[in-house]
Parts: sequence; structure tokens; C-alpha cells
Amino acid sequence: MRLIVLPKVRRGTPLTGMVVREGDCGVILVPDDATEEFQVHILAHELWHLLQGHNCTQKKLLGYRATMKARLQEALCERFARKVGLEIKRQQAGTSVPMPGVARGLAEAFGTV
Repeated sequence: MRLIVLPKVRRGTPLTGMVVREGDCGVILVPDDATEEFQVHILAHELWHLLQGHNCTQKKLLGYRATMKARLQEALCERFARKVGLEIKRQQAGTSVPMPGVARGLAEAFGTV
């Protein structure tokens, strides 16, 4: 899959990030005026949506069960994004001690690390 990341989300919109999939291409939009750390967080969050094949339409958000499913999907995306952020911080700090939760999250996403 080809992945394109564009800093196109502007302040004042209801979105902090968005992913669109078209065939074998995924486009992730991140805030254009955010810090690099926050852009990476949004990128990881939206990447998890893409990897898991999540999709969202207005119709799906109308029912209670759909809303609960959407909340669960969002929670899982946030979990993955936090783990990616923690792993980046660990590597930048030069820490040789692995963080089990981070490793587990990355293994869930990409296989054994």
C-alpha cells in the first residue's frame, strides 16, 4: 500500500486528522500547524484506522451500537498512537530497556518486533 501524509487540516475545523483510502493508496491528513510530536500522534492514530480497515459514514453513526463500535475503534487507535509515541521517546532517549506495553502494541500492529 502506498501512503501519503499531508499537513492539510487547519485550525478551527472539527477534525484533528483524517484518513482516506482509495484502492491501494492511503492518504492521511494531519494538522498543518501542530508540533511534530502531535503530527506523529495523529499519523499513528489514523494509520491504525487504515490498517484495521475502519470506515465511518454518517449512517453508521446514527445507531447506539454503531456509536459504541466507533468509540471502541477510536480508543484502540489512541492506544496505538500512544504506544508509538512512547517507543519514539524511548529510542530518542537511548533507553535500552524495552517497554513491554509498547512492544506488545507494535507487535499487534506489525507482527513480532
